[in-house]
Amino acid sequence: MYKLVIWDMDGTVLDSDLVLVMTWTDLFKIYKPDYTPTINKLLSFSGPSLTESITGEFPDLPLEEVRAKYFEISHKYYWEFGTAYPYVRDVIDECKRRGIKVALNTNKQRKHCEMSLEILKMVDLFDYVISGGDVPHYKPDPEGVYKIMEETGITNKKDILYVGDGIYDYQTAKNAGIDCMISTIPPHRLPPVGDDFNPRYFIKDYRDFFAILEDAK
Repeated sequence: MYKLVIWDMDGTVLDSDLVLVMTWTDLFKIYKPDYTPTINKLLSFSGPSLTESITGEFPDLPLEEVRAKYFEISHKYYWEFGTAYPYVRDVIDECKRRGIKVALNTNKQRKHCEMSLEILKMVDLFDYVISGGDVPHYKPDPEGVYKIMEETGITNKKDILYVGDGIYDYQTAKNAGIDCMISTIPPHRLPPVGDDFNPRYFIKDYRDFFAILEDAK
């Protein structure tokens, strides 16, 4: 059994797909009023850092202006629609009961990470949290994973599992040399991935979390 489980936030612990879709829809209405994004386009913003997404979509606009508008819009949607995935709290609580450390590794900026944890009533749940800006490089760089390993004292990579929901999380785990579990809990779905996308586990229901690990032994 693993000694440390590192969790991504959005799409893994926090079901924020509706928040993401509504926020980016509003953002496009403001800055690209003649453009109608597809649902796949809107969901593609789950994973990359916000800076990367904004500069990619609005390269000619001031980054900080668009960032500020994004946070203004998303704030109300997070409080209205942000929720935990079914049974994820049960899994995390059971990990802690078994003596397994739990950490969070997200590209969300610290204040928005803390807001999300408050919404989920998980403020004191994780043993260690890495958010955007806590390390110089964002996921899929493994720096956040290495920092968590250092802080928790768990350095054997065979003892660590990374749980995420997409290509950035898989690449983060792969770059760090640790096992990865990818969540495909409905209605969340994977964006298109390449042939080298090969996580050790997939999960469609968090009630199956420990059974999946046991079956893989």
